[in-house]
Amino acid sequence: MCGFIGIVSTKPLLRNSLMDNQFSKAYLNLKSRGPDEKGIYTDGNSYLLHTRLKILDLSPLSAQPMVKNNYTICFNGEIYNFKEIKNKLINKGYYFKSSGDTEVILRAWQEWGEKMLQKLDGMFSFAIWDKKNKNLFLARDRFGKKPLVYCIKNNNIYFASDVRSLSCIAEGGEVNNEAIHSLFRFRFIHEPMTIYKNFYKLPPGSLMCFNRYGKKIRYWYHLKELKKATNKTNIKSLKYTIENAIKKRLISDVPIGVFLSSGLDSAIIIHTLAEMGKKIPTFTVGFKNEASYYNESENAKK
Repeated sequence: MCGFIGIVSTKPLLRNSLMDNQFSKAYLNLKSRGPDEKGIYTDGNSYLLHTRLKILDLSPLSAQPMVKNNYTICFNGEIYNFKEIKNKLINKGYYFKSSGDTEVILRAWQEWGEKMLQKLDGMFSFAIWDKKNKNLFLARDRFGKKPLVYCIKNNNIYFASDVRSLSCIAEGGEVNNEAIHSLFRFRFIHEPMTIYKNFYKLPPGSLMCFNRYGKKIRYWYHLKELKKATNKTNIKSLKYTIENAIKKRLISDVPIGVFLSSGLDSAIIIHTLAEMGKKIPTFTVGFKNEASYYNESENAKK
């Protein structure tokens, strides 16, 4: 989990002490998302800050914001098939300095543009700033695992990994009553709303382009229609899908663990890891004097 925040303007952006102070305050909120490293990039139209949690390539070569030619990226997430994409790009003549997935995204964008998104297998939200053509691209993974919120005012777009950080550099406005209804009725705030009227979520599976002509949002992913299959086929297919998904998530340059609740999903993950012969530590959160409805530690222990 990493975090980022930024401003891009269609007109010259003057960096001053007030802006620096706003970003410093935002950094305090983002630090919990990326405690290992902090990076800043600025030019005449942009101000970007990234906080990094080191998972792949622990060296400074994967530090962000990452700049390649005219493109700068801030990325939050993990791409599970980055090695396969990297090999294809190497065959096309690209050279890589790092061993992580961030540089692969940036090079893939240079090669394929928006079509690159269809090749990514993972969870992600990112901002790519094209300094030469003055275009900002914001993208979010298929099901919105990684957050991305934004606010557009006058000639500026403000964006961040969370609402608290965004509120440090932009005015959120009044509380959105419709969002409150959504929260209490469904236990979440439906996209594209946030708790503030001026802040919006970029919808899952969508891409935004922002430039002097304004913003344009479109969906790059649509859920395919499910095909009918027999129960036997479904069980076999589901088992393969689960095993394959877990294997991908074991790729890491740091120790990993599993959150174990009392639910079927985490239990299936633990069972699958055991079948693979993997011994990975599990973690369960519980509190003293907590109502049994919220405390899953006893069932997790079983």
